[in-house]
Amino acid sequence: MAFCLKKALVFVLIAIPSSGMAQDFSHILNSIEANSARLESARIKDKAEKLDSKDLYTLEDPELGFDYLFGAEGIGHRIGFEVSQGFDFPTVISQKRKMAKEMQRVSELKYLSERQQLLLSARKLCIQVVYCNAIMDHLNEDLEETTAMSEAYEKLFQKGEATVIDRNKAHQAFLFFKTEYDEFLTTKENLLNELKALNGGNAVEINDTAFIFSPMSNDFDAWLSQNIGLHPEIMLAEGELKAEKQSLKVAKGSRIPGLKIGYTGEFTREEKYQGPTIGLSLPLWGSGRKVKVAKLHVEAAEKSLEDTRLNLTTQLRGIYREALHLQDTYLRYKKHLTECDNSELLKKSLDSGQITLLEYLQERQFVHEMHEKILIAERDLALRKAELIF
Repeated sequence: MAFCLKKALVFVLIAIPSSGMAQDFSHILNSIEANSARLESARIKDKAEKLDSKDLYTLEDPELGFDYLFGAEGIGHRIGFEVSQGFDFPTVISQKRKMAKEMQRVSELKYLSERQQLLLSARKLCIQVVYCNAIMDHLNEDLEETTAMSEAYEKLFQKGEATVIDRNKAHQAFLFFKTEYDEFLTTKENLLNELKALNGGNAVEINDTAFIFSPMSNDFDAWLSQNIGLHPEIMLAEGELKAEKQSLKVAKGSRIPGLKIGYTGEFTREEKYQGPTIGLSLPLWGSGRKVKVAKLHVEAAEKSLEDTRLNLTTQLRGIYREALHLQDTYLRYKKHLTECDNSELLKKSLDSGQITLLEYLQERQFVHEMHEKILIAERDLALRKAELIF
């Protein structure tokens, strides 16, 4: 890949904003970037477009002509040849070289945009896997307890020391957690298969069972001013505007006549004529129209950049607002669970007969649901934060 594209990649990577959920998936994302057939296709396309842009300033193919003219009887025939090469005025060639560089930059930015979209999809899949791991970790604890409880109440029922209702309730609790665990296990396997496909068929392993949290700032405007210029869509729109402005300079340069030099010769039976030739191409008809068209393209690119910036600002503001709301929800749920988690006390109350099995299971279900709400808030917060990484 071209050196300038490598520099652009590093620039985008170090420009990731600090935004709370800082789960490290870099080893997975780096692997996907290296193995993805989609990104490999984008890199090949980028290389092809860069090579194609060089046609802007490459010399035209030389022309070779040959004449064989029949003369009247006794005069003889005349043979002629001409070889010529056309080229632009040096200042025009310089502007076309600059135009080619701007086109190459646009090609790089298209690749970066494609890369950002793919890695965002991969990061979101990783977050979903962590969510599955985290909730399965909690469900595993519930499963261990309800498995032991179901077996214990089955024995008590066989001895006549527990009612059929208590036995069935204990078994239903076990089935509930077992079913949920199996569903999340299937979901996790499907997510890992999607990551495997993105990774060129290579398996991916994610063992994290908890999200990493750090608070995000409430100041969206400060964050936006520091980061919006690094978004691939903005960088691409700015790159396209620069390319159109350079195209306008090339169009203005088309008013300058092109040059043509060559060598020609004519031969008869008795005479030979040969020597250099020089000519000009006069841009009489199309140069004015080219300039008008180029100006319109510049105006359109300016409006496109303005529209992209406005829409992206609106979109990012909404994502940021959602993230702040989810952060508040997560912290509120976390505080409530810390204050109200009386799992040990409930177990002691059940063992001492102070509460019934049904009351215990209802309270246990409440604790499970609160854990699930916390994890959902953490997951959704991480998903929103992922959209702020570019």
